[in-house]
Parts: sequence; C-alpha cells; structure tokens
Amino acid sequence: MKNNDSFDSVTKYWYLWLILIIFIFTNIYLAVMSWQDIRDSIGWVKNIPQKTEFKIRHIVQFSPQAFFFSFTFERTFNLSAKKSAIIAIIILALTGIISETIQYFTPSRIASLMDVFWNIFASVLGAYLFIIFRKLKKRPNCDP
Repeated sequence: MKNNDSFDSVTKYWYLWLILIIFIFTNIYLAVMSWQDIRDSIGWVKNIPQKTEFKIRHIVQFSPQAFFFSFTFERTFNLSAKKSAIIAIIILALTGIISETIQYFTPSRIASLMDVFWNIFASVLGAYLFIIFRKLKKRPNCDP
C-alpha cells in the first residue's frame, strides 16, 4: 500500500486544519450577521471606527488568518514561505469574495467591492508578515 505523504501531513497537523476551518466558518458567520449584532456580541469591536477609508476591522480579521494559513501550508506541505503565502492569499481572497456575495443577499448587510479590496489587502499584509517572520527566523545569530 502506497503511503500518501500529503495526507499524513494533514493528519499530523489536524489541529492546524481545524483552526483554519473555524476561521473560514467564522468569516461566513460574520457575513450573515448584522453589523449591530456583531458589535453587541463582540465588545471590543465597538471601538473600531467604521466611517473611515482605512478599514481596520478587515486588517484585524484577515491579516492574522493569512499569517496562520501560510504557516499551516508551509508546515503541512513543506512548501516555501512564498508559496504558502500565495496559497493563503488566494484562499482568503476567495473567502472575502464569498463573504461579500453572502452580504449582497443578506437584507441587513451591504456588499462592497471596497471591502473585497480591504480583505485582499489585509490577506497580503498578513502573508507578507509571515514571509518576513520566516526570513528573520532563518537569519544566523549575529551575536559574537
């Protein structure tokens, strides 16, 4: 019987994949909730400004996910940091597009192409931070 290395890696890091699935379902869940319900349910969200061009909430939501997705892909499939980051950006861009599509059909929400932009921007930021993190971690110790 042939051993499938990718499957073994996924099962070895099942907990990372569980967190990724929770992230994706959380994104979808947040897409169907009204913004007022989100603000009422998650206390610290009340302090995030909403009427600005720079959408902080997208950075808070998508950047850590991109970092974590990149880490998971690198660890599970033994990919380079850059390849892992690109895959993470693609998946999170699709997640952001799906989220905005759901919002388009949800009466209490407003879909926005700018939100798709900010989701992708935040994903790129998180993935880029992952690449920097990996480069810094691989640097030789400069201490004498």
